[in-house]
Amino acid sequence: MTTSGSCMLPRRRASFQPLNDLDRPGFFPGSKTLFTTVTGDEARRVEAQDDRKTMREVMKVLRKMYGPKIPKAKEIHVSKWSQNPFVRSSWTDPVVGTSWGHFDNMAGRLGNLFFAGESTSSDWMGFVQGGYFTGRDKANEIASCIKGGECESYEPATELI
Repeated sequence: MTTSGSCMLPRRRASFQPLNDLDRPGFFPGSKTLFTTVTGDEARRVEAQDDRKTMREVMKVLRKMYGPKIPKAKEIHVSKWSQNPFVRSSWTDPVVGTSWGHFDNMAGRLGNLFFAGESTSSDWMGFVQGGYFTGRDKANEIASCIKGGECESYEPATELI
């Protein structure tokens, strides 16, 4: 693992690049965890094959990056999102000029309709845990409203910078 980060440009598009090191302060120190995102046709190819084959492919990339003497990974998890009927394979990718006000508006509510999801999380935008955390927080907010507790009103921002 490195603390400075690494980048290697593969010949084949999306072949396990970049690899992100989560064994860092503020993430999961001591976890010895790497993750990567594979998309499109490459993701479908990886999902369709045995995880052991994927592990061999990832280890080949890691050995090119760090040398042949690195230890073999102990395990691999492949999410296989496209095979999950409850996942529709989408995440937030804001364009230039997007402001936090846009995200605050998405996190607002319309009457009794509340919104959550990774796109409403300033800390975890684009990550599954963003959806989980905002869903949990909105559920608590709804429970508070139902129980007669504080139920903040919401006014969307009209001027976004």
